[in-house]
Amino acid sequence: HMPWAFLVVELMLCLPRNFSDLKWVTVASLFATMSVVLIMSLESARIAHEGVPPPVGPSANASTAGFFPATCVSGLLAALPITLYGFFCQFQAPQLYSELQPQHRHNAPLVGGVATAACFSIYAVVGLLGYAAFGGNTESDILAQLTKLNPLSHWLC
Repeated sequence: HMPWAFLVVELMLCLPRNFSDLKWVTVASLFATMSVVLIMSLESARIAHEGVPPPVGPSANASTAGFFPATCVSGLLAALPITLYGFFCQFQAPQLYSELQPQHRHNAPLVGGVATAACFSIYAVVGLLGYAAFGGNTESDILAQLTKLNPLSHWLC
């Protein structure tokens, strides 16, 4: 039933004709995102401070918590196009720019730069705290890994 609920919500978000009609959705989305980032950061910092239980299974021989190289250069290069697309291929930017009031259009490049820097900072903090908490045992989805470690955090996923 959940996919149908998401579909209905997504269709309702397609109804407004301009972005200013979505300002409360944007505020709620930003608040939810920052809440999850804060909770993930606090939980990762707690795990980094207290340590994680020893791993079981194939990853048992991996390094312990801390900052250790856990990826290779080729893995980084493989993720680069996805990251760049996420940051720079914002297809809605021309529509947003056209809806700006003329006196605010000169700030558009600054806002874009600040937004990109903020996203980069959030990704960096979450990534570094994930590696600080789990070291070489860091998985690709930190939310799923936090949920495995603490099942009461299942709502994060």
